Amino acid sequence: MIKTFAIVSIIGGVTCCYLTALFGFPALATLFGYIPKKGKPTLMMRVMNHYTHFLEGLVARVSANAIPVLIIAAVIAFAGISLDPPSIPIDTDTKSMAPADLPAQIALDKVQDVRGSVTPPFPPSISGGTT
Repeated sequence: MIKTFAIVSIIGGVTCCYLTALFGFPALATLFGYIPKKGKPTLMMRVMNHYTHFLEGLVARVSANAIPVLIIAAVIAFAGISLDPPSIPIDTDTKSMAPADLPAQIALDKVQDVRGSVTPPFPPSISGGTT
């Protein structure tokens, strides 16, 4: 179950981020008629300009070596998935997770005393009547 969640998260997260960056932000900018502000350059604008040039250079280097970068990322992802143990013990005992004086725990204990376990193969509907 954990491995399936990891695979879905990797595929879904990468796909959603990629598609949002590729189509979402330009579409929102077009819909809202975004026009960048013009004005005198401030210190922050100069810092961001240097940062933008740095990122452009980084993107150019990564783009030139896209296949090795993707292979490294895939190897790391699959190594993490394969190192995941086959079963991770999950504690679902409510008595060890909740304090004994919690009102919900007291109510659950009463239901368990009347009915037995509350985790059968199929969950029945239990409702109280009004008197």
